[in-house]
Amino acid sequence: MMRKIFLVIVSLLLPTLVMAQETTTYMLQKVTSVEAGGMYVFEQSGMVMIGEIVSSGINTTDTYNTSGLAGTESYVWTLESAGSEKYYIKNISAGKYINNTSGNTIKLGTTNSSKWKIDIDSEEHALITNTSNNDMFLGLSDVGSFYKAYAQSNLSTYAHAITVYQLVEEQAQQLTSIEVTTPPTKRVYEVGEEFNPEGMVVTATYKKLADGSTTQTDVTADCTYAPTEPLTTADEIITISYQDKTTTLQITVNPAPTYEVTLADMGVLLSYNDDGSTVTLPVRESMADYTFVGWSETECLEETTTCPELIVAGSYYPTKDVTLYPIFRTQSEGSSESWTLITDLSTLTSGTYALVVELDDGWHAFNGSISDKGMGAATEAFTFNNGTASTLPSGAAELTFTVSDNGILITNANGNYLTANATNKTGFLKWDSTSDNWILDAVGSTTILKYSDKYLRYATSSSAFRGYYSPSDGTAICVARKGSIVSHYVSLPYHQTINSYATLFLGYDAIIPDGIEAYIATASDKEN
Repeated sequence: MMRKIFLVIVSLLLPTLVMAQETTTYMLQKVTSVEAGGMYVFEQSGMVMIGEIVSSGINTTDTYNTSGLAGTESYVWTLESAGSEKYYIKNISAGKYINNTSGNTIKLGTTNSSKWKIDIDSEEHALITNTSNNDMFLGLSDVGSFYKAYAQSNLSTYAHAITVYQLVEEQAQQLTSIEVTTPPTKRVYEVGEEFNPEGMVVTATYKKLADGSTTQTDVTADCTYAPTEPLTTADEIITISYQDKTTTLQITVNPAPTYEVTLADMGVLLSYNDDGSTVTLPVRESMADYTFVGWSETECLEETTTCPELIVAGSYYPTKDVTLYPIFRTQSEGSSESWTLITDLSTLTSGTYALVVELDDGWHAFNGSISDKGMGAATEAFTFNNGTASTLPSGAAELTFTVSDNGILITNANGNYLTANATNKTGFLKWDSTSDNWILDAVGSTTILKYSDKYLRYATSSSAFRGYYSPSDGTAICVARKGSIVSHYVSLPYHQTINSYATLFLGYDAIIPDGIEAYIATASDKEN
């Protein structure tokens, strides 16, 4: 017996899951001004306008919601700008404009032809006039079932008592004020200090538009302050701003105290500047073998390799009565045969050097060759550790610098002089049997080697040392000096104590302070 088997395929219809999206809901809030793009409801005597025409006027209803609105209800209108504070009034649901082209007949049209001006008086009643048709105004008819356009002569009969409500988000809130709820730790300052908000808490108050309730939030981190400059005695308040709100904080700024600042080498008491807080420190002249490096509160009675903490010449802000000592640097040869990087060319002395330039991969030295574009650089870079390299890189040239009052002579191993009097094809540089001196030219805070009218710089574009007419062209040149250099620091003049006698050592042509007599002393091996 044959059995037939039928397969029944059943299509199962699965329900489609639709994710509910959060919908913005609005509430009505009375306003005293309007703007383009807003959504509004117009009401008088409990009747609101809806997007329908009846009896040549705008139909009304007394059934409307004040909250939970979607914004598409028949009684919601929007405004489009018509220029000069005039608007086209459009019903959102119907998509039509209120037009009043002649007489008092109102029509709703898909195009706009009437410009309306909305003035809200002190009693919060709106006069809505058609500036396109003799300032006809909208008013609720005496039967209260429609709005019509009336001539200005009817204002006393048909009062313009329309109230305008705007749709606002029920969850929206408005920033109403900010205040300092916890003052900062520091409220008393001295001239020259800047405002410090540490410890302060600024609280913002927000009003929830839906129900008028308020919330408060700490907004300290997002506040700005004025003034931001150093404070003066004229500053009595700090203005604190957050978004469009401001508040103030009372502060006190006292004049900065004045302290006595005495220059030890001259016994001179410095006077304060006009700001009453700073003094101007002079610059001492350097002398043979001694370079002035700055002022210090620490006196170096003897030469030391440790530089005391310096106060550079210029404006100085003292914090106590202080005596300042001029600090000078002197240099001597060390025992090491290493190479020392020197970036300040003003300190050059006679010796063996390599011309170097800092490139992306390190310090590269001149290799001694001069091509059509200038002097080439060695491929291998210096390896400086704390300003000292143990060996000269392969291919780098050792040059002899002879420093005198006339300038600097630079010679190579063959005794030829480096000059900058060649043609432009060689970057102006060449080796010559005779040479004028290179000089050190101070350009701003930098010292540059100069030969005649050309400055020794490095051209990155041609990878060569060359001469430039302008000191701002190319890259700055430094040097590496063969042999370690030891820097010593000392106060000049400085005092020494021999047994129980105090002596004053003048290491340079110093001015003898008033009250000090100068003697010439000759040492001998005899008593007295």
